[in-house]
Amino acid sequence: MGEQRDSSRGPTSGSTAWKDTWRNYPRYIDRRSFQYWNFANYCKRFRDTARMMDPHARCGVEGSDIYLDADIDVIVRNTGWWMPYGGENGGTTNEVIRSIAPKGYLYGNFMGGPTFWSCILRGANTVGRWRVDNMLTPAMQLQPALKRMVQSGRIIFDGLGTLLNGNPGSEMLDEGIVMLHSMSSVKMAKIGDGPSYGIFRWRKDDGRTRSGTPQPQFHVVNRRSHRAWHRNIRASGMQFRYTTDGQIKRGEFDASQAKVLVLSQYEVIGPTKRSLFATSSPPAGR
Repeated sequence: MGEQRDSSRGPTSGSTAWKDTWRNYPRYIDRRSFQYWNFANYCKRFRDTARMMDPHARCGVEGSDIYLDADIDVIVRNTGWWMPYGGENGGTTNEVIRSIAPKGYLYGNFMGGPTFWSCILRGANTVGRWRVDNMLTPAMQLQPALKRMVQSGRIIFDGLGTLLNGNPGSEMLDEGIVMLHSMSSVKMAKIGDGPSYGIFRWRKDDGRTRSGTPQPQFHVVNRRSHRAWHRNIRASGMQFRYTTDGQIKRGEFDASQAKVLVLSQYEVIGPTKRSLFATSSPPAGR
């Protein structure tokens, strides 16, 4: 049975019978898109069930150190909250979330260390803590470290932060600089080397490295490119926002409001987006 099952699989990438012409990019993207759509609707299913008991119930995503390697758009549209793990990784994901989330959507980071302030200053309205027993003492008081953190943030929580972060109607302003998060481009670089992504598959199919010096994993390269734009834009005293493939497809992106469109690590351009970029006024920047 084992031999019959193995032979029925046919040639795979890395085998002597494999041909690169068999790569099917559209099918790969369809499978990945379905993966995230399925996950998002799984969350939505629990939310809808919970709302039969509580109309205000939310269902969301805990943690998930995904960088930009996911269909953030579809997950946000089908959940009520999302708190990526802290640090620069979660901060990168939150940059997209804050830009596309509907009013009242809860997002931020799991609190601890510098991520507490970084997520608040990026407009987050929620901070999380893993498990209640790590947050409260047996006497139902805040743990000492958390108590100090809350006290240090009271100047924000009791004042400006309540207006800016806690108000569902507030919106972070920008200078018309729009960055694009392209889930399709992220995935394409995993099965082929793109000119702006560099080498993702730093190991060959047989497991050997492609060069004498191992390359950083893809999510590191991916994050660095986007964060370089984040740092330079903010160092210039300006702010930006993201748009997504999904927003463009649904007609939610208003190109007339974009002065500059940053296509960081953009490999996949479909006819709709190509037409949009070509007719943007003023011209989109790359």
